[in-house]
Amino acid sequence: MIDLASFLVMGLAVHRLVALWTGDRIMQPFREWASTIRWLYIVQCPACLSIWIAAGAVFGWKYELARLFLAVFAVGNI
Repeated sequence: MIDLASFLVMGLAVHRLVALWTGDRIMQPFREWASTIRWLYIVQCPACLSIWIAAGAVFGWKYELARLFLAVFAVGNI
């Protein structure tokens, strides 16, 4: 069971990671590269990408390194 604090950290981290990939200038070369591959359209759609990142966050939550990674991105979102 995931407590409320963990849920909020995951939610903030997912929001930041989706914003990083779909909108930040630093990821522009990767988005352009992904647009050349037909099936990678899912990484350009924020709604599609958020599902996959959230799934990774939930399944990776049991690992200490994943929790640290998500906490860093959650704090970066505040």
